[in-house]
Amino acid sequence: MADCLDHEASSAPDEAGEIWRAVFVPNRIPSDAPCFRLTDNQTFVYWNGRAARLIQTLAGAESVELRLVWSTDPTAEPHPRPMGF
Repeated sequence: MADCLDHEASSAPDEAGEIWRAVFVPNRIPSDAPCFRLTDNQTFVYWNGRAARLIQTLAGAESVELRLVWSTDPTAEPHPRPMGF
């Protein structure tokens, strides 16, 4: 569990708890962990890039789609609906 969501900059969760635009406070992200859940929403799991790429390598690229949620790189484009199916 991580309390790293910037509530002012992020979109409000919808009825299912999905946050379409998640913005994180960089120094509060548990970067030493492969993944985390938000304290406000325990349904969705956010994986760091390194762990997500490892899962994709092990499961196969056709089985796992990587979707960018947030980045410190201002030129990176987050997926428009990262938690949507």
